[in-house]
Amino acid sequence: MLIVDDDPESIAPVQIWLQRNGARTTLAVTPDAAEAILGRDPVDVVLCDIHMPGNNRLEWVRQLTGMAGSPPVFILTGQPEMDTALVAANLPLAGYLVKPPDYNELAGRLGICIHRWRLRHDLLGRLEELSRNSTFGENEPGLAAQLRRLASLLQKSPHVSRHPDPSVDWPAVIRDTIGVLVKTKGSFHSKELAALRRKLSHLLTLADGRTDEPVAPSEGKN
Repeated sequence: MLIVDDDPESIAPVQIWLQRNGARTTLAVTPDAAEAILGRDPVDVVLCDIHMPGNNRLEWVRQLTGMAGSPPVFILTGQPEMDTALVAANLPLAGYLVKPPDYNELAGRLGICIHRWRLRHDLLGRLEELSRNSTFGENEPGLAAQLRRLASLLQKSPHVSRHPDPSVDWPAVIRDTIGVLVKTKGSFHSKELAALRRKLSHLLTLADGRTDEPVAPSEGKN
């Protein structure tokens, strides 16, 4: 988890609480330092303050959330203002919280966000691997095409946010893919395809925003 805040003292209680609850955190005090970390290390979520050089009008957050493959971003500010709140409302953020946060709410929302982000990465890796399987392309071109379609949509999706792209009916795309997998399961007795079908089914269950994942598991990512 990457924390971006130019006031380490104000964010220290949140960072300590996260670490005590199993999160691996890295603190950057400027957007430039944050970009260096993002370019070097895998990050599950960014927890960012508003009022700091380079982000006073959320210009850095706007740039980050517009990049394909960027992690989800939470705003955590000690100075909520109407103008920045309006700007934030029009950005694809994962959340907007005020310091000091309600830790139960923070835990729940971060847990959901991180779980979805990791599921997206896992699905993308599986889809890209399966879509390269020449057997599917030769024997089941419909299956191969559907896998490529879903992989392409996941790759283009810049982040996991509370504002999904309205131009993409994700539940429909996922259901279509599951339907193709079910129809072709007689052709391929594949553990990989069965695992993919289970994960896609699980993704549909996340539509109500519930998950039992921990706040910020520390299995190799920040």
